[in-house]
Amino acid sequence: NAAWVVHGSHYLFHPEPVIVMHETQYIITSLLRQHTPVSFQAFGPSMHPTIRNGESVFILPLASEAVLCGSVILYTYNGRITVHRCVFNDKRTKRAFTVGDAAVTGGDWIPAQDVLGVAESVRRNGRIRRLDSRWARWTGMARYILRPIRFVIWKLRQSPHAHASARRAS
Repeated sequence: NAAWVVHGSHYLFHPEPVIVMHETQYIITSLLRQHTPVSFQAFGPSMHPTIRNGESVFILPLASEAVLCGSVILYTYNGRITVHRCVFNDKRTKRAFTVGDAAVTGGDWIPAQDVLGVAESVRRNGRIRRLDSRWARWTGMARYILRPIRFVIWKLRQSPHAHASARRAS
């Protein structure tokens, strides 16, 4: 019973992670606040490999104020909607720390009231891949915990390219 808000209409999307035109954001936000599930195409690299560019994401309205750590959530941030993983939920201050799965640094603290829903699944190659299972949350948290190692690997991969371009310039 998901409401197909946007699916297959790429002209409605901006090429950054889950940033859509104002009207589409309003529709998605309104439907989720009315407890109606939504589906839309996500664009951008920030959640790779969990959500790949152009895949359809199914979002369920937030059932309670408590978001489980490791959940992939849809929230508003700086006037736009974004899908990232919740890696820390501070119940005392009612804020959540979110980060994209592809990120090796950074993240954002968001107020709990800005969370609109939780990603249930993603459609990949015609198949549904669950994002709300315990296993999916655990593997997402493992990916977050391993960020320092991923950062070092990323820096090492960048290093040969920097040296090669410096040699070509001289």
